[in-house]
Amino acid sequence: MTDPGWSRLSPRMLFVHPVHEVVRQIPVLIGSLVLGSATGNPIWTLVGVGLVIAYGLARWFTTAY
Repeated sequence: MTDPGWSRLSPRMLFVHPVHEVVRQIPVLIGSLVLGSATGNPIWTLVGVGLVIAYGLARWFTTAY
């Protein structure tokens, strides 16, 4: 019996993991929103969202089954 080797996850998971991480990281996102509002620099909100999405994408790129 030949082993087919490792396979990548479905590209649809590119949408599932980032959305799941955003929901899971709501406290971090709220904190970045508050920090951005308090400092007058709204870029902190974008940084927080970007980090959460990057984490979700990294999970897809590094996961094999």
